[in-house]
Amino acid sequence: MRKPITIPAALALIALLALACAEDNPFTADPDADWQGGATHPHVDVWGTASEGLGSSVLNDLDPVEDGIQDAILVVFDQPMAPATMVEASLELAATTAGAPAPQIDEVSYYPAARRMEIHATFTRETAYLLTLTAGGATNLAGVPLDPNFNAVSDGSPWDDARLTFHNGAAEEMDLTPPRVGPFSPPEQGGLEDPDVPIQIVFEDGPMDASTFGAGSLKLLRTEDSTEVGITIDSITPTQLLATPDNRLEFGTRYTVVLSSQVADSAGNLLDSDRDGHVWPDEQDFVWDFQMADDSTTNSTPPTVSRVSSEVPLSFDVEFEESLTGDPVNMDASTLVPANIQCVDSAGQIPLEVGELAPSGDQVTCYMLRQPQGEVTVIVTVGVTDGYGNPLDGNGNGLGGEPGLDDWTGTL
Repeated sequence: MRKPITIPAALALIALLALACAEDNPFTADPDADWQGGATHPHVDVWGTASEGLGSSVLNDLDPVEDGIQDAILVVFDQPMAPATMVEASLELAATTAGAPAPQIDEVSYYPAARRMEIHATFTRETAYLLTLTAGGATNLAGVPLDPNFNAVSDGSPWDDARLTFHNGAAEEMDLTPPRVGPFSPPEQGGLEDPDVPIQIVFEDGPMDASTFGAGSLKLLRTEDSTEVGITIDSITPTQLLATPDNRLEFGTRYTVVLSSQVADSAGNLLDSDRDGHVWPDEQDFVWDFQMADDSTTNSTPPTVSRVSSEVPLSFDVEFEESLTGDPVNMDASTLVPANIQCVDSAGQIPLEVGELAPSGDQVTCYMLRQPQGEVTVIVTVGVTDGYGNPLDGNGNGLGGEPGLDDWTGTL
């Protein structure tokens, strides 16, 4: 029979401090959650072991008289949990070291005031363990299950299995960290001049499993119409992928690289494509664009705002140039309208009248129809295009018309 384990006073103090910090958690329950259960999904706030305290995953023997290692795993939640779900049926505890026996769970306890579950068990030396709070098992007082991937949706297993690792001695814990994309090339920009440019992706938190890079795991598309361009994966190492387009890329053309979110590391963790630390069932593929430079037959480089200036009261000039190159550009006068060029001050939007395009084709004067109050912010939207129909590149990366990225702003 399990002997009572007394958690040191220092550990109790750590637990109280952890609960105090939990008030900063944006996913915490409402102030009256103890009575209503709260409306948000609960999460594991902090975990540890009775022998080493919260924040540690090391298991040590607290009862040398008994055979094996007697310790307890501590799990603290950010919301009050339903005591009826704080039971052995809501969890799985397994040894992950090859050949090691399964741990013997002696007792599962829950302390509502501390929002802490304790899993008392007998472990084996030099062994690593995986604790899984299975999806839909543990719930808060309102019956809302744990949401380990923080998407506020009940996804079911394995997406909503909360998994924690522990170990004794030098045993190596299971890798639960999903891999992510690190540096990649070509970079997200325009003006690339090498038509034989290779595709390179560096991975973090691997090593990657090359067998998961099957047909269609990497695609190269012509951005304009999403037609697929042939590409060959030359090599996949634990840390990087190298690929080459089957044919020379076309000047003045924008391309999209798509890496499947279903590629995985050697531990089976799927790609964390948005780098938020969690993987969702509908995790998006990792995508980026790049654009080849123009040659004498193409005119695909977008315009950008080079300068906004005011030399005459109640008016300002907007000047444009070719993005990246800084070359002269001819704008489409029909897109230089108040809907696409705006300005605001502390009192709100200032009505504008947009004048005619200058003979040089790269400058327009705008007239404010009321006296501005304080600093004036000018906004030039992606609705502005050059004479070839290329939309504005507000952030100057050579790729025009990116929603939410290419509206240019500046102050007078």
